[in-house]
Amino acid sequence: MQDYYHAFRLVMAGTRDPANIISFKLSKGEMVVFDNRRVLHGRTAFDPSTGHRLLVGFYVDRGECDSRIRTLTRDWPAARAG
Repeated sequence: MQDYYHAFRLVMAGTRDPANIISFKLSKGEMVVFDNRRVLHGRTAFDPSTGHRLLVGFYVDRGECDSRIRTLTRDWPAARAG
């Protein structure tokens, strides 16, 4: 277990390294989409007195997404070009 906890602390330290962090503020009407299996994500602190914050989560089945991409690529010649 000592090896596990040591490795865990190293990984967690890496998540706080500014070289590994991308931060951005979304504008009204924008959203962010990412592969939850490949991205460790989080949010910074928020002061509710500065405005309204709406967080909505949804999930898409990976197979459904892959199938849609294949269908669109097959049916849309411009998608194959590039």
